[in-house]
Amino acid sequence: MKMNIKLLVFNLRLMTQHKILLKTSGCTLKTLFESFTTYANHFLRSRDYLNLLLIIKFLTFRRYLCILNLFTTHLGLLYRKEIKQEIAKKSLEEAVNRVLGIEVDEIPHVNFGDVWQLGPHTLTCCDSSTWDAPPAKLAFADPPYNAGIADWDIGFEWQHDWLIDKADLVVVMPCDESLAHFLRTTTMPYRCTIAHWIKNGMSKSPMGYGNHIIAAVFCKKSTPYKVTRKRNQNYSEGIIKNIETEDSDHPGRKPLDFMVTWIDRLTNPGEVVIDAFLGAGTTLIAAEQIGRICHGAEINPEYCGFVLGRWIKSGKENQKKIKSIVYA
Repeated sequence: MKMNIKLLVFNLRLMTQHKILLKTSGCTLKTLFESFTTYANHFLRSRDYLNLLLIIKFLTFRRYLCILNLFTTHLGLLYRKEIKQEIAKKSLEEAVNRVLGIEVDEIPHVNFGDVWQLGPHTLTCCDSSTWDAPPAKLAFADPPYNAGIADWDIGFEWQHDWLIDKADLVVVMPCDESLAHFLRTTTMPYRCTIAHWIKNGMSKSPMGYGNHIIAAVFCKKSTPYKVTRKRNQNYSEGIIKNIETEDSDHPGRKPLDFMVTWIDRLTNPGEVVIDAFLGAGTTLIAAEQIGRICHGAEINPEYCGFVLGRWIKSGKENQKKIKSIVYA
């Protein structure tokens, strides 16, 4: 099978690079498509995801979109979801293998339901939709976008309107494409939008590139100013430093300067910040830097372990597991 796949890939590369049909072998886009789907059907039936992923990965990487679109349409919605989940699972495993390779003597093992104390901060490994978070001045939420970049980024549904009853201000960071849907979904009182320009950013967006973060601000008072009593700009800017990309391989990480800037603007020293999607722990690290207290929740035990690793790597050693919560 592998040799035949390599032959198909070779033929497809020749066709796209030289814009010719390989008439000598009778190879056309149609026959290539039929060949790919024949092999894919076999791999799906036998659950041979490794070879199936080789096809998907090649078509995606080489941007053979005409074949890829036909290919995924043929597989159908059910098969496409299964493939997407398998790819997401593998990408998460690869990311975890990289990020957990930081140089510390030992990273404590984290189980679902564990609560860890890190200095004045806490980290809870749980589904944050059921998290009993403490009262706070500010709540951050950077929920999954359902973009399929990892296994947690598929099939997410927002169930976190409870944040407005825990925090005076709630800041949610949906992506551009998700903002309108999110505002229709939530019942929290929307007040304004803030933006952060990543000056060295180069991520994809509907316009081609997107170098900014937008965040929706919610509060029960009529304006955020009445909560903070600070007159803030609704805009900030910064860069992603090389050390940040090396320090965290979490695909949904937030820039540290974004978190430092807005925690500083919206809270006072000593006040509490909660983060329902702690991820790689950037909110906690930012809070530690500027004298705030962070309580965060993260559903993935591997990423919780990475947060502990970042804490230890920064020279902090006063971490301890304080309890384990049993979820029904």
